Amino acid sequence: MAFHNASKTINVGQLSEDAVSDQIHRSLIEVSNGIAAGKVLFTSTGDLDSFSIRRVAEKALSKALTGPYRWAVRCYWVEDEEPVLIIVSTRQYNSHKPSNSGLLNALLELESSEPTPKILYQLAYELNNRSLHHTAPKQANGATSKLLSIAQSDNILLATLAAEILTHQGSPTLPMQAIIKTQQKAGGFINLNGTSKHVAATSEKGTN
Repeated sequence: MAFHNASKTINVGQLSEDAVSDQIHRSLIEVSNGIAAGKVLFTSTGDLDSFSIRRVAEKALSKALTGPYRWAVRCYWVEDEEPVLIIVSTRQYNSHKPSNSGLLNALLELESSEPTPKILYQLAYELNNRSLHHTAPKQANGATSKLLSIAQSDNILLATLAAEILTHQGSPTLPMQAIIKTQQKAGGFINLNGTSKHVAATSEKGTN
């Protein structure tokens, strides 16, 4: 199975909120219609900082998700230099359906390759809310250890994706090193006493 994803960049400084929402809406449609994942980078050529860009993007996403249709997607926010929205399909759709063989291939790629967003997207897609320990018990411990290692790295995108997979598997995980690195780069402060929130808060409008 070829793992397909679509990426786009949206300059919120050049578009109205409605136009930003329309762009996100198109990505929701693409993922709902069979693309396994979408990646949207939000940027601005104006004076907006990363926090302000994220606020504009969040409002636009909320508007795009509003309506009678229950989108079969999950949306993950990732903070890097600029906000990134990851949209992952939760639907068994079109020519490919998550399967045991697909999951085993994804686990093999996770074990034998350097971690990449594509590998983690594919693993999340193949799991499709299934229990890793129940579906692939022989590979579960090794995959969990590898995911924990990635989640503890300071690569914000990879760590966040790995932490999300672990959290959905029943092991709540925070990508702390990546969060600390991001806060340090931004000159901010992070409370290590348990009050910090996951940087990639999940927004799910619904699944079919």
